[in-house]
Amino acid sequence: PAIEQVLLPTAAHLLRRLTLHETDTAYACYRAGESVTLRTRASNFGRQARKAQVRFVVTAEGGSAGASPSGTDASAIGGRGSRRAVPRDAATPVSAAVLTRDITLKPGESASVEMPWKPARFTADYYTVAAELWEGGKRVDREENAFVAWSPGVLAKGPSLKKEGTRFR
Repeated sequence: PAIEQVLLPTAAHLLRRLTLHETDTAYACYRAGESVTLRTRASNFGRQARKAQVRFVVTAEGGSAGASPSGTDASAIGGRGSRRAVPRDAATPVSAAVLTRDITLKPGESASVEMPWKPARFTADYYTVAAELWEGGKRVDREENAFVAWSPGVLAKGPSLKKEGTRFR
């Protein structure tokens, strides 16, 4: 069972030779009204050109802001990508935005992919950003990072730290 759950997917990932790395945002914290810059790098370590799609999924992870993300479907960004806002469901984390961009990578090529996301207001204090790499209609790689939406409430709470033995978490 362990070989099917760990080794085989790892080997398949390495043999695919198409991967995402260095997923982040330009800043770790954003204020209301600022545009969030979503970033990742895609690399093709194979011997032939590959066409794929990079998809950023921004998810509101909770908090007290309680506003909805910017609008509905928006126009293409730079003619190469698209942006769509998704309504927020307060009960569970829900995608606040999904942004996509098609890419083509030559053998041995790496490319930076950056896309802006500017919500009308932040709906939560903490957001995860997942960069997904899609090829042939299948998700082949995924990497996560996160950012914080600045607010006086977040600053007043401070970081959540607990001591467990000799470690802080």
